[in-house]
Amino acid sequence: MLLCPHCREQRHFIDNEKSIFSEGEGVWAILTCDRCEEPILAIYKWTRVYAGETPTLEPTPIKTYPPEGISQIHRSIPQGISEDYKESLVCFNAGAWKATVVLCRRALQSSVVEKRADVNEKLMCQIDELTSKQIITEDIKDWNIYMLERKGKL
Repeated sequence: MLLCPHCREQRHFIDNEKSIFSEGEGVWAILTCDRCEEPILAIYKWTRVYAGETPTLEPTPIKTYPPEGISQIHRSIPQGISEDYKESLVCFNAGAWKATVVLCRRALQSSVVEKRADVNEKLMCQIDELTSKQIITEDIKDWNIYMLERKGKL
């Protein structure tokens, strides 16, 4: 059983018999959820144990697409912010680190603008503005400053 990223339940998946086998890479399998019937791509790794002449697979995939976290965004999040965040998760799961950072920063800046920060100011000033208006707490401000400094974005 795997967590279905579409219906968000632990489900059994049906093999569509459209797998790609590579002894060095493992198996790329297109599977369908037995509840919602939505597809996923599951990547399984070969074990070093052989059954006859064929290596066996690990029971749990090493990666699935779409990634599990993408469907978890609450519906109260504005669409533009949600889309940027979802895309950042795709980038993160693909190992595109710079794109992940850019999209997270964009989602953060869109969030502060959504909270009525001055659109003509830089992100740091927008965060200060929301803190002074008591829209965000000092702890949230400090965390944002820490993260921006760590990434060299101040």
